[in-house]
Amino acid sequence: SFGTHCDTVGGEYISADYPGSVCAMLEKALPGTKCIFMLASQGDVNHVNVHPTEGERALTFIDFDDVPRGLAHTKHMANIVAGAALSVYAIAEPIHTDKIAFNTALATLPSYRQNERLEEARKIKYYYDNNKCDELPYKGMELTTVVAEALRIVELENGPESFTYDLFAIKLGDLVFAGIPGEPFTEIGKRISDASPFKNTILCCLTNGGETYFPTTKAYAEGGYEARTSRLAPGGDDIIVNGMVGLLHSL
Repeated sequence: SFGTHCDTVGGEYISADYPGSVCAMLEKALPGTKCIFMLASQGDVNHVNVHPTEGERALTFIDFDDVPRGLAHTKHMANIVAGAALSVYAIAEPIHTDKIAFNTALATLPSYRQNERLEEARKIKYYYDNNKCDELPYKGMELTTVVAEALRIVELENGPESFTYDLFAIKLGDLVFAGIPGEPFTEIGKRISDASPFKNTILCCLTNGGETYFPTTKAYAEGGYEARTSRLAPGGDDIIVNGMVGLLHSL
């Protein structure tokens, strides 16, 4: 279980990204083992160093949004994650698994509608749709953020007022997997783990769906990419946490 965006390769490659490399490394190092990768809460975890060392810079190229990516960087991340797993594999303790249980719950979160900004958003969408983004006064990641934000505003012009998502939980004895169909911020994952009735709670992102970012309420005031482009309005973090903790108690 590890939480970082799976967006390290870049370019136009189709790839399993660093989770695929992690699994391949572990299965090669541990013959007969099948590795399952669980993506932990990572909505606000960067997958690259935005202030790279010379060594890190040598592993990457600058992608369309001015973000460094590359296959060598992907393998470097996989080496670190697989190495960490191998360092504790031999001393891992077995978990009691006498009972298996499963349940789901619904969480309804408010939609992030900003119709007061529709005119501005439509103009940005026009430039994007007609391949004229170079005429906008934004570059790199700022351009990516502005365009994604505009598309979200236009998409939600006529609603809906809210979105309903499925939450999932699987209990294997003393271990529980908690699944959210999107990308929650790390604070949300920590709040769920801290309030869970189970000693071992593994939060899994993008479970049975990749709906949107689930930011913390305070993130909207900070103005980052994830909060500006999420389809969810502030306050959704409390709804997700309360819904998931209630689901875990139902097991």
